[in-house]
Amino acid sequence: MYFSKQPGELQSRQRLLKFNVNLHHIESRPSKQCLQDFDFFVSCDNKTGGLREALDEIRGKSKYLAVLSRGSDDTTGIDSGN
Repeated sequence: MYFSKQPGELQSRQRLLKFNVNLHHIESRPSKQCLQDFDFFVSCDNKTGGLREALDEIRGKSKYLAVLSRGSDDTTGIDSGN
């Protein structure tokens, strides 16, 4: 899950398909922390192996990113400072 207040963020996140990440579900809602921001939940799989690169790109453009995973050690919330 990550959040941002930039218009068009969902569309820019869909560009992550260039990493061959298979998206299952995308959900957005107003953030509880700041009413001007939005939280996004993205469900995907890593069968093609490009998820780490996609997450690195999201981290650089998001205020906060939390990864919930069954098969990865990368499950921490990251405050990217943006």
